[in-house]
Amino acid sequence: EILDLNNPWFCPSCHRNQCAKQTMFIWRCPDTLIVHLKRFVYKDLASLKIDTEVAFPIEGLDLTHHVCNLQQLQLLYDLQSCICHTGGANAGHYTSYAKNVLNGKWYHYNDEMVLERAPSGLDFKKAYVLFYQRRGYSFIHSLIHSFTHSFIHSFIHSLIHSFISFFHSFMFLVVRMMAV
Repeated sequence: EILDLNNPWFCPSCHRNQCAKQTMFIWRCPDTLIVHLKRFVYKDLASLKIDTEVAFPIEGLDLTHHVCNLQQLQLLYDLQSCICHTGGANAGHYTSYAKNVLNGKWYHYNDEMVLERAPSGLDFKKAYVLFYQRRGYSFIHSLIHSFTHSFIHSFIHSLIHSFISFFHSFMFLVVRMMAV
């Protein structure tokens, strides 16, 4: 991305706005990928909304050719949720799409109205934040694993504290009996 006079980079060395070229490299991909599309720009002391259509895949986002470190084997992602914005930079309305992990169906959330519908067409101009999940990664499995690990850790911690408390009481009792 070219950062020009309308959208400069602030240099921490000279403390001034500078024109620059922004480059990013991806070394490792996460299990959950969040893509925040730049939809607002500040120009001439005003904020503007960018309504450019951005085509994004609902299934099969392949990051293989965008990663420097190819040690990760599975780099295919599927869209799980999408936040959309309608309106301008100073006022607008947010809606969202989400894929139900239990039934695999897409739903569109607009305040209190929920419709079974996948993102398409005009939504590519409204998309603001995209949430992708790596294929083969199970959110529910991860949640269960995390809960189980936390539960076991908590149980063992409680068991150890109970044992220490019992041991202290037992030793106190032994010492008292020896004193008699």
